[in-house]
Amino acid sequence: MTISMLKAEIVDTAEKYPFIKAIHLLDETDNALKMRLEIDDLTFIQIYHNLSSGTINYLLVHNFMRFYARDCCGGKWHRHPIENPASHDFSSAGSKPVSCLEFLKEVEEFLINENLI
Repeated sequence: MTISMLKAEIVDTAEKYPFIKAIHLLDETDNALKMRLEIDDLTFIQIYHNLSSGTINYLLVHNFMRFYARDCCGGKWHRHPIENPASHDFSSAGSKPVSCLEFLKEVEEFLINENLI
């Protein structure tokens, strides 16, 4: 997969969610991509992919704080759970690989449960 293909996939996925108000490209190189999916003035999703290292970061930020995240570093996935976003969850559920679509589904469920959308 190329960066341009990855960017198109993220945009196509994000456009399926009406709670995403804007899509911003923050940085793009031949091997890496950073995008921000704006939900409102205080809430956004940041996505980072580095094709060379295999690093993937999906991050939900609300009120300038990480609320939830899923990361892949060195081929190993973990999550930062809503209950304690500073912690690293390597359980079977926490270490499950997720796509952008799956992460957005998780975020949507959280935002609905917290009455944020």
